Amino acid sequence: MPSPPPIEHGSRFWFYLPLQLSGKASEGRSYASRIVGYQGDPIKILIVDDNHDNRAVLAGLLEPLGFLIREAEDGQEGLMTAVSWQPHLILTDLVMPKLDGFSLIRQIRQLPAFTDTIIIAASASVMEADVQHSLKLAATAFCPNLSRRIGCINNWNRFCN
Repeated sequence: MPSPPPIEHGSRFWFYLPLQLSGKASEGRSYASRIVGYQGDPIKILIVDDNHDNRAVLAGLLEPLGFLIREAEDGQEGLMTAVSWQPHLILTDLVMPKLDGFSLIRQIRQLPAFTDTIIIAASASVMEADVQHSLKLAATAFCPNLSRRIGCINNWNRFCN
């Protein structure tokens, strides 16, 4: 086996699993309730996260459903994009460089055009105090990790009116 190229930081590992196909369909998940789109005017969602992979996963799930997606890699870019694009929903990480999600929420909520905008704060690396702080800043909801962010977006209409 050829040796992999050297890495500067961290570790690299892999393993092999000798698996066989079962020939049976999975019984664990029902696909009957799978969301395939929505009706109505296009809904604009701004995804603000310094982790490219998180943004890509969310955008990849939401764009095929008909949502209009814009991405920002930090709070500063998120604020500028929000002001110019006027999204219906902002999904923001809390821990980011330049301008963190807490500051983004605070600044967004000070702008009259965004008093009713849905803001979902999200982060996998925060304490309960940070969750409460984001909600005090007027985030609409908090979702702790990527899989829950997807669930929060799927249920975003419960935050409307």
